[in-house]
Amino acid sequence: MVCLLMYAAAGGQPKTVAALIASKASVNAESQDACTALRFACDCVRGPEGTECVRLLIDGKAEVNRSCGKIYGGREFFEKWGRGNPMATGLVNAGEVDKLDLLLQAGYDVHRTNDYGMPLIMNAFISACEQELQVQIVQKLLDQKADPCNIRYQLSNGCTHVANAKSFPTEEKYTMLYCLASFTCNPHWTRYCMNEMGEDGNGFYTHELGIKFPLLVQYLWAAPLHQDADLSGMLAFLDGKLDLNKPLNQGSLKVTMMGFAAILCTSPHALLLFFERKADLGNLCGWMGKDFVSWAKLCKNEVAEDTYNDWLLMQADSAAQGDSPEPALVSGQHSSDPIGVATHAAGGLDAGEEDTIATV
Repeated sequence: MVCLLMYAAAGGQPKTVAALIASKASVNAESQDACTALRFACDCVRGPEGTECVRLLIDGKAEVNRSCGKIYGGREFFEKWGRGNPMATGLVNAGEVDKLDLLLQAGYDVHRTNDYGMPLIMNAFISACEQELQVQIVQKLLDQKADPCNIRYQLSNGCTHVANAKSFPTEEKYTMLYCLASFTCNPHWTRYCMNEMGEDGNGFYTHELGIKFPLLVQYLWAAPLHQDADLSGMLAFLDGKLDLNKPLNQGSLKVTMMGFAAILCTSPHALLLFFERKADLGNLCGWMGKDFVSWAKLCKNEVAEDTYNDWLLMQADSAAQGDSPEPALVSGQHSSDPIGVATHAAGGLDAGEEDTIATV
């Protein structure tokens, strides 16, 4: 049930909250989902009224180290990220610095996690609030000895359901880069993870179907890249020593990042950036021996095909003007060939076999 104090706190009514506390209303009463009035004040109302409600409730002995979220209801978010989120989760996501200060002064434990083990500092890194507020919040949590390198999911710890990912072998400890990739792909914190925390941009994450993908794949699908041609996420990885040509050990296949790009990337801006960074367009997948062109055609990635054609034309035009050397081509291709014209991938067709790639 929801009591009057919860309604007043959620509505940002400090005078009513003060009157109810003076009338001996229970400040730690819980709703069906284990939310207290303090949780409603933290999550439901922004600005000075909400902050004053938080202050009044804390002064009235509201417990700051409470978690809420008992109801499951088959929600995909809970399935993926768990329930039982601590008190400060929502206000950190919203960038409410003043409320966080009040909780910290009252003894809030920054190491509290939800039932999957997601710590508060992870919420701070993936918050959608203004970056200036994010920076302040992250610094406050670091000052409290929060550990951004300890992102641990116990997929069956305290949950009344079984997560989808539990059907397959998955990591129980993920990096902050994985969390950023799954939510915001924020370039500022991406650089921070690599430069300050020493995280490896060449790492993997395990999809809930049990397939491993490079972390950068998530950034290839990020909205800023496709809506605004924002390459800052790509540049953060490349500047963080991402090796586009390193074979990524996926079982018996040794797929490079450019192999995944040929299959999955539909941003011409990202592809052109990879080409500029001297990506190897030859053998992208070990014993299968297919090059960038072949994989793009095989997977019907027309954006990759068209972008590569454009790249060749731009390089040829620059070479004609004496601005750059001849463009780098995929294995077996001639400078006059458009993409997909009768080329053999390295280690591909045996002598005497017919070419299977049609002329575009």
